[in-house]
Amino acid sequence: MAPLHKRKGYRTMADIRITLTGTSPLLCHNVALADPDNPIVKEIKTITSKRVKTEEDRRAIEKLEWYGGLYTVAGIVGPAMPTGNIRKCLIEAAKTTKRGKDVSRAIAFTALHVPLGYDGPRDIDVLFTDQSFHNRAAVKVSMARTMRVRPSFSTWQLAADGFLLDDVLDFDDLKRIIDRAGLAEGLGDNRVNGYGRFVGEVIKL
Repeated sequence: MAPLHKRKGYRTMADIRITLTGTSPLLCHNVALADPDNPIVKEIKTITSKRVKTEEDRRAIEKLEWYGGLYTVAGIVGPAMPTGNIRKCLIEAAKTTKRGKDVSRAIAFTALHVPLGYDGPRDIDVLFTDQSFHNRAAVKVSMARTMRVRPSFSTWQLAADGFLLDDVLDFDDLKRIIDRAGLAEGLGDNRVNGYGRFVGEVIKL
């Protein structure tokens, strides 16, 4: 059976590629860190539960946070990015012009994850040893502030293939939404302070 977007009756621009090139650093924060059953989260809690923490404990927490913040999947060497995050970024940007539902209905990606492009080693353990890929900043937790370490990529790029149903969303409208997303929405963590901004391009394949 032909793919949904190739079947008779579906008018579509079929194949597109969206490329995002960072204009500000990308901070990664894997949503899996919100899962109390995540092995890294459990390991962090065994250290944070100590009443008195040594410097060694604090460095261990930072390392676990950094590793836990990355998206890594089988089949991709090095850090990856869920295409669902890209899709959500575009939907949120489109909501400002009441086109969020149109983007949600019109765009689908062919892969669940894509490689995160950057200038640096693809080996995660080697990457961790380079402090230029670390962001250490205070964040508010309840009423207190605590230090958090997140993976940071000063230069980055993503390319995701998919298809567009152009009877739902016009190609030129998609280009404008991508432009708006790069300027006002961004990708990754701490977007409110300007991280994760990009210039985007979409082409027909």
